[in-house]
Amino acid sequence: CLAYANGTQPERPAPKQKKPIPVREFTTVVLKCESSVLMRQRPLRGLLAGMWEFPELQHLSLLDTSHLEDIGMVTHVFSHFRANYRVLTGTTDSATAVRESTWVTLPNLPLLAIPMAQQRIARLALP
Repeated sequence: CLAYANGTQPERPAPKQKKPIPVREFTTVVLKCESSVLMRQRPLRGLLAGMWEFPELQHLSLLDTSHLEDIGMVTHVFSHFRANYRVLTGTTDSATAVRESTWVTLPNLPLLAIPMAQQRIARLALP
C-alpha cells in the first residue's frame, strides 16, 4: 500500500472496531386450523410496517398453548440486529378469534406481504 511504501503506516488510523450486532429472541407460533393458518399484520409504523407475520407466543396469551411443538429455529440478520425465531407449531379444531390476528387459508398465504424471515418460518412449518 502507499502508506507502507512511504513509511507512513504508523500515522494512519487503524480501522474502527465494529460493534457486535445485538441478538433478539422471538418465539413464533404457526397455528393451523384445517386449511388455514393464523397470521398477524404488523403495525403500520416501524420495522416491516404493515407486513404479515406469524404471531409471537406473547400475542396468544388467551389461547391454550400447552400442545405446541418446538420444530426448530430460524435466524435472520437485519441491518442492525440478528433475530432468532424459535418456531412452535400446533393445530386447533376451531378458528378461535384472536385479537389482532386473522385466519388465512393456505392458498391465500402467498398473496400476503410476508417478510423473508417469516417466509422461511412458513417453509419450515407448513407442508
